Amino acid sequence: MKSESQVNPKHVIGIDILRFMAAIIVMWYHYGFWLGLDPNKVTRNVSQGFSGFPEIYDYSHFGWIGVQVFFVISGFVIAFSAQRASYFEFFVSRVIRLAPCVWICASITLFFLFSVDGGFQLILRYLRAIFFIPFGPMIDASYWTLGMEMGFYSMIFMLLFFDKFSWIRNFAVLIGCISAAFWFATYLSAFWNIEQLSAILKKIGGKRMFALVLVHHGIFFSIGILLWNQIKHGGYKNAKWFAILAAAGCLQIVATSRSLNVDSDKDYTAYLTCGIWLFSIVFIYLSARLNHHFHTLPQPVLRAARTAGLMTFPIYLLHQMAGSIAMGWLISFGMGRWTALGITMVAVIVVSWLVAMKLEPPLQRVTKESLYRMRNAYRRLFNIA
Repeated sequence: MKSESQVNPKHVIGIDILRFMAAIIVMWYHYGFWLGLDPNKVTRNVSQGFSGFPEIYDYSHFGWIGVQVFFVISGFVIAFSAQRASYFEFFVSRVIRLAPCVWICASITLFFLFSVDGGFQLILRYLRAIFFIPFGPMIDASYWTLGMEMGFYSMIFMLLFFDKFSWIRNFAVLIGCISAAFWFATYLSAFWNIEQLSAILKKIGGKRMFALVLVHHGIFFSIGILLWNQIKHGGYKNAKWFAILAAAGCLQIVATSRSLNVDSDKDYTAYLTCGIWLFSIVFIYLSARLNHHFHTLPQPVLRAARTAGLMTFPIYLLHQMAGSIAMGWLISFGMGRWTALGITMVAVIVVSWLVAMKLEPPLQRVTKESLYRMRNAYRRLFNIA
């Protein structure tokens, strides 16, 4: 929603800063690295065959780690926001946070894609996106993370529905351990060359359903929840779980880095990528613990940071396909590729500001009112107090 004139002093402003920076490095990765090296040439095709920016591969190859940072932030923020919410309030908050932005951004992307890739399949991909159907190709590859977020939200919703939010730490440990076990087993089966186990794990790794129930990325959401629990309760009971999950998270990052190296025919190590991720975890913790220091900053600075946080989701949804097409247009009109890169990144940020601050809020209000009207109609129909 649109920021108030005074930022709530309980709002963890450091999270907004980190979230915005994560979105920027994901965009930087897609433009500076993946655009030129994607083996499926998806973004290259929509950008008029533009070959990318090989000069900055060494400085952009790590940007995909922003997604894992998003997942940790999501675990922290959802635990923080759900602790005093009813299951219906939580459901409404998640719908109005995700749906209006997806509806707007998917429609913008559809407009751009129709210029290069019209047809019935495009409409199907658009419908999958706006109705949050987590299977099959969507209108933009970046939407793959929505399924994981929905799976995580569904689990939290069930805890609230059954009035078991007090179990959230145990829930975090459970999904974290399942996910960690998957990555430890994957690493050990490769290290000891256990072919049969490797084949089973590879099959699990390729199944969308296992991703949706957080087998692949549950580590990251769990760390976010445990960070919240640590700040709320203190002590040392989470220390061993942080160690286990951080190790498993690094294994997942190494595995992803190796896979991307194979796809892009490169040989980058995962040290920097793991370092950025681990730094982000520490930054989340310190941001929450030292939040009162952030709030000594002038209100205009705090409002700018809050706005940057709100812009993150549209930046993430818009930059890959719509941005690549826009960059291809600029280059095809004779603009230099570096100028086109700069203008495209600025344009994505500006459009994301418009989406977050001007287009989303009225649609969010309408959506929220509609959901409450539907609930009230349901109660009247079945005479529920």
